[in-house]
Amino acid sequence: MAFITLSDYAPLTEGNHIFKITKTTYDEQFAKLKINLATKEGATTVKTFAFMKDETTPNEVALNVFSYFARTALQDDDAKEIDPESLVGHYIQATVTKKEVESNKGDGSMVTFFDLNNYKKANGFGDAVQTDNSLAALLGD
Repeated sequence: MAFITLSDYAPLTEGNHIFKITKTTYDEQFAKLKINLATKEGATTVKTFAFMKDETTPNEVALNVFSYFARTALQDDDAKEIDPESLVGHYIQATVTKKEVESNKGDGSMVTFFDLNNYKKANGFGDAVQTDNSLAALLGD
């Protein structure tokens, strides 16, 4: 019998974390960007931005949140456009919240999601940059 060596999987937990952006994948056909992130401890997650609501309607909310995310990660408040690949290797601090919602399968089962928000600048895994410019503050929430 063959054995499979298991990974040292580190589950993502709620709270504030610093993430390194490890990969970006942009699907131009569907205007969808996936950003892979990892913590120092090895926990990983994927943040997805869908820039179109449907074939003809831009998703302004997603674009606004991504714009804030990108400018924060790049530490460039004046950036006007970016190549998503330029995010790779940069760090960002985010608050992780856990959400449980009913599955769309209709069987009453629950699905767990981890949401990232409250983005802040970070220079590395142990070096968050203190600012008062949270997305909520900038949007007036």
